[in-house]
Amino acid sequence: MGEWRSIARWVWALSALIPVGMVGVVVALLRPGDDLAWVGGVALAFTLAAMLVVPSAGRTSFSGGYLVVSAIPFISEPDTGPIFSPREMVVALAAGLALTWIIRAARGDEQSSVLTGFLKRASSYGAFLAAFALVSGALPATFLPNWRDAMLFTTSAAAGFVGEMVTSAVLRYGLSGLGPRLYLALDTARDLNVYVSLVASGALFGIAFGAIGWWALPLAALPYGFAHGAFRRYVDARRTYTQMMRSLARIPEVAGHTDPGHAGRTAELAVALAVELGLRPRDVDTVEYAALLHDIGRISLNEPSVLRMGFTDGDIAKWGSEIIGETSYLREVGDVVLRQHEPHRSPGVESNIDVPVAAKIVKVCSAFDESTSELGFSPLEAMEKLHRGSVYDYDPDIVATLRHVLDRRGALARAVPSS
Repeated sequence: MGEWRSIARWVWALSALIPVGMVGVVVALLRPGDDLAWVGGVALAFTLAAMLVVPSAGRTSFSGGYLVVSAIPFISEPDTGPIFSPREMVVALAAGLALTWIIRAARGDEQSSVLTGFLKRASSYGAFLAAFALVSGALPATFLPNWRDAMLFTTSAAAGFVGEMVTSAVLRYGLSGLGPRLYLALDTARDLNVYVSLVASGALFGIAFGAIGWWALPLAALPYGFAHGAFRRYVDARRTYTQMMRSLARIPEVAGHTDPGHAGRTAELAVALAVELGLRPRDVDTVEYAALLHDIGRISLNEPSVLRMGFTDGDIAKWGSEIIGETSYLREVGDVVLRQHEPHRSPGVESNIDVPVAAKIVKVCSAFDESTSELGFSPLEAMEKLHRGSVYDYDPDIVATLRHVLDRRGALARAVPSS
């Protein structure tokens, strides 16, 4: 407990340096001739936009601040040219980040969330503006004038997106473990349409401002408003779908065929393993749904005729697959459930390569949870049981990955008795 309190104090201290550092940047870079009204207005607009919750299908999220960051490099006047110099952009951005920190801290957000959010946004916004400055400096004003803005936007947007992906992956999984970082990068890429709608709307406002003034605001806001609504409906539908899966997963538990919470615990652990193994986000979703529903076939055991005839684990898996297969969207999940009882390898065969990796993950995680929750084994004892079964039943690579995940969580260390 003392160690966690010490870590929390360090997080708070490091996070508290954010507004101090950003104010220092503003003071150091601000010049007497700067237009404070424009700089302050952009900082305030950035702060308000950063509070916008942008719907996201992945496990990361984009800030509405991209609307402002992507606009300010393109804002110009017909006679005087660009309104902001690179230095003024940094000043406005630093002031906006400081205000955002103050608001988030005042409303009680966790300091770890405030700190990671700042690091992600600062690196991503910085990459966007740095790419814009570099490319605009390298391209002469006469170079393809009709395409210059498009080239500036494309390179800057790409740099900002890469900055978001890389920083998110490093902050969440560190510098070790390619699989989790690859997964998070691909998961972030699933929301590329969200990111593009943000930066495109901001750039549209900046480019149109020089021609039509503030009428550019509704021009840019209207298409993004429609996109935002579509993203919200998609995320809500996805959340409802997952909640439905979790509700269905409780049916065998309510019927008394599995231990309460078994499906949820198996799914949580299976997702962690799938991420560690570097599976694609769509495959991770399949693993999660299959883990939630892997025992759904047990509801057939309520039929007296089934009990009289007898059944095997293969029968339960087949019944579950048939139930799930009634929904075309879950057909792949049904295939995983059908195969999740099969052994990793058969006698005389090195590996049953036709058994999906997802099915092997579900099998290992289900067996681990049954050992710890139903049989009362400690995590270390459950792992030893899995290691012994890895000769035929369980994939040794997946068992090793499970051990790595549990060891990183400290579950195995807590299971070792102190001498």
